[in-house]
Amino acid sequence: MTVFVPRNFELLKNFENIFNFVNGLVDMHSNRKLKQINLDMTDVCQIDSAAVCLLLSVVSELTNHGIKVVGNYPDNKECAKIFMESGFLAYMKDETGHAITLDTPNLIVETGKAQTRNREIAKAIKKSMLALTGVERRFQPAYTVAMEICSNSVEHAYDKRPKHWRLGAYKLDDRIAFTMSDTGVGILNTLYRKFRHEIVDKLRLRDNSSILYRAFKRKYGSSTQLVNRNKGLPCILDKFENGYIKNLKVLTNDVFLDFQNRDVSRLLKNSFSGVLFYWEVDLDCLRRFDNNVIDN
Repeated sequence: MTVFVPRNFELLKNFENIFNFVNGLVDMHSNRKLKQINLDMTDVCQIDSAAVCLLLSVVSELTNHGIKVVGNYPDNKECAKIFMESGFLAYMKDETGHAITLDTPNLIVETGKAQTRNREIAKAIKKSMLALTGVERRFQPAYTVAMEICSNSVEHAYDKRPKHWRLGAYKLDDRIAFTMSDTGVGILNTLYRKFRHEIVDKLRLRDNSSILYRAFKRKYGSSTQLVNRNKGLPCILDKFENGYIKNLKVLTNDVFLDFQNRDVSRLLKNSFSGVLFYWEVDLDCLRRFDNNVIDN
């Protein structure tokens, strides 16, 4: 079966249409007779690294259901360059069955197991800092954000099916764009399973966008009453509010939450059963963090 990828495959600018496409693609796993999908990217003329990372998550979901996914490059040279340099090809094979390698500062870290892969995430952060500064170094805020998202994905995103998540790091002009995605149940469904406050929120006529934002503000307690529970989302918000990461965006279930510009946050027409985090790190983020460490 051939599936045509949308011409505008920029997730951060066209997420409604892309989620509609992704949902249809994921739903194909229910077709037990389907053995292979050919992704035709010929006409793609706009693309971003977030869409590439999400696409790889979908490919893994289909692969876990025994469906092989193959495809081609966009005819548009710039789009093909972004696609090839995104780190996507590290998970593809050539016609002879050998892994495809490409010298690029960008990479995607992935897992298909119930583990967070701390070491691989740390290496990815260091490599991204090398691309940004010319020096390989640790950057704890980016590592912490990635680990918090990954832990939530491993612990809560999947129910009785293989777990997988993706961390993508892509070098833009003067910054690193990070994307983390999975195709699990999404943050809101996780909240509804863990907490009973949804009843109160709905009585107060709060929509899902408000509920999600309140979760980042730690407005909900832990259903387990454990000390270390429900700190992941507030920890991520703390890194953003301190200026250690920038341009934080979250897309999950039927919500698009933009922390940089709350006015553009909104409910989605095409709900996405999963989660995608996007954030950026530039030299200003590093300076803020380093200065804070020195001052303390």
